[in-house]
Formats: sequence, C-alpha cells, structure tokens
Amino acid sequence: MRMGWGAVRCIAVVMAFLLGLGQGSHAAGPLPGPRIGTLVMHGKGGTPNRGVDGLIAALKAAGVVVEAPLMPWGKDRIYDRTVEDSMAEMDGYVAKLKAAGAQRIVIIGHSMGGNAAVAYAARRRGIAGYAALAPAHNPENPAVQRLAGEDIARAKAMIDAGQGAGKASFRDFNVHPQPPAYTTAAIYYSWFAADGPAAFPANLAKFDPNARLLWVDGPDETDAKKRWHVAEVETVKAMANARYETVDAHHMDVPETAIPLVLDWLGKLP
Repeated sequence: MRMGWGAVRCIAVVMAFLLGLGQGSHAAGPLPGPRIGTLVMHGKGGTPNRGVDGLIAALKAAGVVVEAPLMPWGKDRIYDRTVEDSMAEMDGYVAKLKAAGAQRIVIIGHSMGGNAAVAYAARRRGIAGYAALAPAHNPENPAVQRLAGEDIARAKAMIDAGQGAGKASFRDFNVHPQPPAYTTAAIYYSWFAADGPAAFPANLAKFDPNARLLWVDGPDETDAKKRWHVAEVETVKAMANARYETVDAHHMDVPETAIPLVLDWLGKLP
C-alpha cells in the first residue's frame, strides 16, 4: 500500500521529534512535565480526518492524550450549536481528558476551530494553553458583513420576532465554495454577528491572562490587505503569554507544517 506525501512527511516529523531532532530538540519519548491532554478541533465543514489528522498523530506519538471529535461546525453537523452551546460541548471533552489522566489541558484549533479556541479562552479559566492554527471565521471582517449582511439582518429579525429557533438557509463562507447553511436564526446570528460571541477582538480582549497562546499563520492569513487580521495579530503580539509564528503553508496545510512548533511550545508549557 502506497502512502501519500502528507502521511510520509508526518511520520518523518514525528520521528525527528522523538529522536530529539525536532524544533526545540526535545528528548526522545513523551513530552516533559505533567501529562498533557489536548482537544483538537478541525475547521469549518471539516472532520478530524481532514487537515488536523497529521497533527493528531504527532501528538499521540509524543504521549499526549487527545480528544478529536466532530465539532458543531463540522461536516454533517455544520452550525448545529450556538457559540455558547459549543463552549458547553467543549467542557465535556475537557472533562474526558481530565478523566483520562491529563493534568494540563490544551485547546488546539485549526481555522474555525481556532476561532472557537479563542472564544473558549475568553469564557473559561484553568486551561494551560491554546493553539490557534490559521485561525479563521471572522464575523468582524467588513467583507463578511457586506456579503452576508442581508442574511445576518434576516436572522436578527427572526430572533426579534420570537422565531430564533426557526430554520432557514443563510449565506456561508469558507476557503472553498460553500453551500448555504441551513440552521436556526439564533445559531447563525451567534456565529455571524459582527459584535457577537464569535468576534475575535472582544474574545482576545477577554483571553485568560494565565493561559499561554500559540498563534500560527500562513501566507493566506497574513496578506497585508486583510487589515482586520493585521489588527488581531498586533493584539496577539502584545499579549504577555502569547507566541506568534508564521509558516510557509497554505491554510489547510498549516496544522501539519506547524507540528514542530506545536510540539516545541507544548514542551515548554509551565
């Protein structure tokens, strides 16, 4: 059976790390210190087997306890929870990690999963660290508000009329062409309101000051024309416990390319 280049590269990265050759030159074997448990979250419309699978394999090889479920924004589930209800679902996965023996909990999210990780850090305390890998889904982006404004306003009108639980088709966005989202007005508005619970600026402002943050961007995210993202990056760089890195990888490849960075960062968590 032939393995694809991505699988071969992931195995090479893991082996280099375990031999002490990965970035940070860790010793062979599990990561140092109390055992780490990670909740790994995929991006919009994705699954744990797409985009983050190489990272999951690397974490397990390093002795990390991993929970990698299909999240409320994933394929076949997309938008079946509000932001707040998604946070409650994440609480359950954190509890499972602790029950499995993890002593330090880390939340890792790719793309929209990175958005959810930052939202969680704004609402919860006691998590050791958060890794946002090519974080995306930015309702504060003026382009999102311009293109989806009518649907966002329609969702708000349904909520105001007491029809927040009513379902309809609403405009959605992703790296690739995305079909309309068929969900409730309350759920859609929760994720897409410019000043709602998924907006990065407010969540970064309320980020747990005792938690560590690793934020990794690729060139798809660092385009200088994305002024809204530039502002977010400047906020991250000013945070006392944050580490900002860039990798030469397209959006979907950032989690795998960032494996050495993630392992190095995890190995240095207090």
